Amino acid sequence: MLFRTHLVFSIFLFLLLDPLVIKNKFLFFISTVVSSVVLDLDLPKSKIGKRILLSHLINLFFGHRGFLQSFTFVIIFSLTLFLLKISPVLILGFATGYSSHLLLDSLTIKGVYLFWPLKVKVKGFLRTGSLLENLLFLVFFVLVSLMTFHKLSNFL
Repeated sequence: MLFRTHLVFSIFLFLLLDPLVIKNKFLFFISTVVSSVVLDLDLPKSKIGKRILLSHLINLFFGHRGFLQSFTFVIIFSLTLFLLKISPVLILGFATGYSSHLLLDSLTIKGVYLFWPLKVKVKGFLRTGSLLENLLFLVFFVLVSLMTFHKLSNFL
């Protein structure tokens, strides 16, 4: 999936879950959005990978769509944050954004090993950058726009 599709989908999930978060909504938003796009850090040619020097090193150790792109990593990292007494809102945002990326990537024909180290690849039918992905992006963009308008109209 493209950067923009991951981004708009994470904002959609933030808007859905926002009513459940009582405080630190800004932290929840930032952690959701950032963690939804940071996964492609392990791909040196990705939008984020081009900007981070460590991308090649991360790719060398973990590859693309390996351990770092699995629910196994989400669980281990979330538990680590919890044990370090990091804000539950930040952990929820991280888990939401990261999981949203995994779910979208599992819809692509390349797929992902969601439950690494199990070699069971979950893959779908979408090609990255295809017309179908662009339609998916458009649907979530419209939903985010409508949800944001609704929230703003209730605020005013």
